[in-house]
Amino acid sequence: MEYLFGFVFTLVKIAIQASFYAALACGLAWLANTWPANLAWLWASRQGWRLWRRSFVVAYAALFLFSCTYWGDHGLGDSARIPLGHGEEMQQINGTDAYFEGSVPFTVSDMAGSQQVDKFQVADEILCAKAERTSYFTYNLITKEHHVFTDSLNYSAYAAPRGLPPSSEMQSFWQQYSRYWGGWRFWLLA
Repeated sequence: MEYLFGFVFTLVKIAIQASFYAALACGLAWLANTWPANLAWLWASRQGWRLWRRSFVVAYAALFLFSCTYWGDHGLGDSARIPLGHGEEMQQINGTDAYFEGSVPFTVSDMAGSQQVDKFQVADEILCAKAERTSYFTYNLITKEHHVFTDSLNYSAYAAPRGLPPSSEMQSFWQQYSRYWGGWRFWLLA
């Protein structure tokens, strides 16, 4: 049910954004009408409602297709995701369980494959994260190399000379999610 609600909300948001972009295209066509040398824009500005409908369809399709891509998918319903880069992503389900499943599996604790994450930060193409309990790990998003640390002291000893963020600068999934998907991405993208 939550997935359906999220999908319908996304479709409505895309329609509102496409309406804005279509109105913007009509406004540009009207402005271009004042320049007599541009006959294509002159023709488009006289089309009015037809231009708006066509612009709406193009903008709607583009926004919908973008929302299905790696960089546009933010999750639906009770799942949320943040693209980290190089095909990797941080995901959360049920609003509480954030996890990272690298394309090269590794083990932080007794869990293989996906790692529960409390807090994380990405710096210089390296994911630095505090896993469940007191474990830490780093994962290079480019080379897919990883390092696992048993506690914050071991992580700090590794992170400091490499310019990686200290554990105090790591943020929760929702802080990262609102920072990434908020602002211009929220208003301009699906």
